[in-house]
Amino acid sequence: MKQICSTLPVSVPAFASRRSLLRSAVRALPLTSRMVHCLTLCAVVAAAFIATGTVVADEEEKAIMAEDVKLGRPVEFERDIYPMLQANCIACHNKVKSEGELSLENAETIMKGGAAGPAIVPGKPDESYLYQVAARIEEPQMPPWPNEVQAQKLTPRQVGLLRQWILEGAKVGAAASAANMQWQTINARLTAIYSVDADPSGRFVAAGRAGMVSVYDLLAQDEIASLIDPALVGDVSPAQTSHRDYVHAIAFHPEGQMLATAGFQVVKLWNRDVASTIVPIALPNKTVTTVSSADNSLAAVHQADGVIRVIDLNTNAVASEISGHDPATVTLLGLTGSENQWVSVASADDVVKLINRADGAVAASSEALGAKPVEAAFIVAGNKLVVLQDDGALRPLVFDAAAKTLTAGEPVKSDKGAVRQIAVAGAILLCRIEGQAVELRKADSLQPAINIQSGTALGHAAISTDAQRVVTVTADGKPELWNAADGKLLATLNTDLLAARSLARRTADKTVRDARVTVVKAQITEDEKRVTEQKASLTKAEEELKKATTAAAEAKKKFDETVPKTAAAKKAAEEKPEDAAVKKALEEATKAEQAAKDGLTTAENALKSANKGKELSEQAIKRAEARVADRKQVLAAVEQEAKTSTESQVAADAAAKQTITSQFAGFVGTSFVATVDNAGTTRLWKSTDGAAVDVFPGALPETAKPAGVVGGSKGLLVQQADGQLVRVNAFPQWKLTQVLGPQGDDKPSVFADRVLALAFSPDGTTLAVGGGEASRSGELTLWNVADGKLVRTFADAHSDTVYGVDFSADGKLLASAAADKFVKVFDLSTGKHVRSYEGHTHHVMDVSWKGDGTTLASAGADNAIKVWNAETGEQSRTITTYKKQVTSLSFIGMEDDFISCSGDKRVFRHKASNGGTVREFKGCPDYVYCSTTTSDGAIVAAGCEDGVLRVWNGKDAKEIASFAPAATK
Repeated sequence: MKQICSTLPVSVPAFASRRSLLRSAVRALPLTSRMVHCLTLCAVVAAAFIATGTVVADEEEKAIMAEDVKLGRPVEFERDIYPMLQANCIACHNKVKSEGELSLENAETIMKGGAAGPAIVPGKPDESYLYQVAARIEEPQMPPWPNEVQAQKLTPRQVGLLRQWILEGAKVGAAASAANMQWQTINARLTAIYSVDADPSGRFVAAGRAGMVSVYDLLAQDEIASLIDPALVGDVSPAQTSHRDYVHAIAFHPEGQMLATAGFQVVKLWNRDVASTIVPIALPNKTVTTVSSADNSLAAVHQADGVIRVIDLNTNAVASEISGHDPATVTLLGLTGSENQWVSVASADDVVKLINRADGAVAASSEALGAKPVEAAFIVAGNKLVVLQDDGALRPLVFDAAAKTLTAGEPVKSDKGAVRQIAVAGAILLCRIEGQAVELRKADSLQPAINIQSGTALGHAAISTDAQRVVTVTADGKPELWNAADGKLLATLNTDLLAARSLARRTADKTVRDARVTVVKAQITEDEKRVTEQKASLTKAEEELKKATTAAAEAKKKFDETVPKTAAAKKAAEEKPEDAAVKKALEEATKAEQAAKDGLTTAENALKSANKGKELSEQAIKRAEARVADRKQVLAAVEQEAKTSTESQVAADAAAKQTITSQFAGFVGTSFVATVDNAGTTRLWKSTDGAAVDVFPGALPETAKPAGVVGGSKGLLVQQADGQLVRVNAFPQWKLTQVLGPQGDDKPSVFADRVLALAFSPDGTTLAVGGGEASRSGELTLWNVADGKLVRTFADAHSDTVYGVDFSADGKLLASAAADKFVKVFDLSTGKHVRSYEGHTHHVMDVSWKGDGTTLASAGADNAIKVWNAETGEQSRTITTYKKQVTSLSFIGMEDDFISCSGDKRVFRHKASNGGTVREFKGCPDYVYCSTTTSDGAIVAAGCEDGVLRVWNGKDAKEIASFAPAATK
């Protein structure tokens, strides 16, 4: 018992009794653990019986004296009474198994009573049947002792609580809900991942550990968000920031900007707050100039009030201020130094100064340079400040800290033209040349190393802090990404990501619709083949009928011929009764008549059979022809859907071919490039290959359009034309926007227990939710995503907990998998049950549709995967690769392959048609609870008992990332 209690999750209502706590916790475990611990519990109880020996009958017959209970408050049914009933009575008195027609599952059914009459008389415990039998005052004493369900006699305190509740009027009180429960803390060491999902683009993966949900960015290779419900902040442990209970299901919205998570009696919808990524930075005055440090950690802004303010780009806070520098006479050049300790400025007489940003003291100054300085970059290795002058020359200034001087060297000019912009990154100095070129010079010698030739006049350039990538923006707004090592063009950053994503969705939908047309046409072909076969059968039946008709007529004729002969023989026998020859003639005539009669009977029966055969063939033809007609109606509908989808795809394709323009670019960390257009719309691109990954819409007026940008580790700093400064966060927060299920403290949640399955419809408008109370009910509901309202409840969908749900790709059908061993499919337009799929011998843990709607695959706790013909309900294959429970699975789009995982530590890609394993995704050292894949199969992720989220390349099964729980990083 000690071993069980030390490993059980404890996020259960605090008012539960010890036994209730144990049972709730055991039920909370994954299937395998639950079975093992239940068996262990039984063994412990059995051992207790053996140790105590035979129960003395007299002791068991004694009444239990009620303890005088003083709670200092009224006794509450859900808090004080229900836990003792749940632990010791409900196993035999519930809506499924109601011995004595009495259910004790809630106060309402208790008040209703059973076959023995009312169970409670409010205010009168001594007249209340439930109290009398629970206190063992009357027969039958309850619970009976001993019993097969480990129910225990009530303790004196429990009997006292029951008595006091009845004395106080047996009030129902507030309904049990997650909102009014007293929750206990989840042990921080319980970090197993029970739920996981990947967004459609394959960039984000979300994982649920205990009551916490983490979102990981596969491009940044880092956790970018931990979902936080504001109502839980400071109320529970760090392991319960998203939900108070374990998160058993996670689902990304088809557009990737919403996430659904499920806990006890609740589903939460979280939105990626893209609309709030642009945050104004509150500064006292208008900004004239903005420069950044070489590592993009700080920015310095020169404001109209003559103050240079240094901003920490991680916090957006002002880190230091240097006053007394009127922008009319002082030019801000840069934020420099090995520790970004200096601000470089130039005065009206072209003297350059380094100023300590900590105290505003001058660290060094130069002589007048003879040409106006416009930018500066500090070369740490050479201890020199490189100044760009307005004549397009570079002027190196050697820094002498002791003498506080900046000694000017000879001007350095490019043979390609005047330098108009500089930036330093490591050992490289970027120089944008007036015209079409960028030179990458060696920082120590200022000698050219790499030449980048755009082919179009450039207006802006930036270099990544690791000096691996360069981004340029042409004067006509075309951003280009370059490899700094050889100056080769990697990508043109002008894809409209939103249009591209729309095209991808339209293309996927078109593929599904076209596939449905192909499937229905094939079905019509098969049905028409059956019509032909049935007509052939009818022809054969008609031939048989013709033969039978002729045979019957001949038999009738033959019989008719024997009848007068028999009559004549009979008459002759009557006239000569003693004549042996006459007698023999009668016998022969009678025998011939009987033979003819038997022949006629046989012929008539054959005729009836032939007529029936013809009738059945005609009926079969009608059914087959009707099926063909129905199929053709379906075909007409799906062809229209395919046509509409094609038109949408064509329009989306045209939109996706349009290119976008940008005016500025900068690097976000080293993984991303960000571009900004005149409206303030910021777009994010992969720095490795220039692939578009994100869009943050802007809507700036012409007077506030971007005038300059500064890169950073988490986003961009944008200076606007109106002198305002804004921060663009490249990693928007996920915010809680809707809560589904709870109906208020005094009302029960729509969900009876834990929610275990979630799925968004293909169009993203609907959320399917599966769950239910173990061994009591299987809940299946549909919710409107826009307003969070309940759309449909599938009454009695399953008789036990629903573990998996999935929409067909055309959005018309919903499949569910449950602990009652069934997979079921429902029509979403009517809510009607379409078909059941029976064959698993244990809980069905998950279900998934193949993209074309012809096939379903289901995962079972019987260690098997079953592949089903979706239309007929027949099993087409059973796959027994795994040795333990198959915990989840999902088809890869339109492919015949699916990803699955199991408690035997393995994750596989299987082929549905032959059951073969395509590849294994290795690395999980323990029970694997969940897995997911993108629709193209490019990304596969799984979570297991060790709490590590593992992500693989779906094409070659190589691990591309692993994320440990925060507590063990």
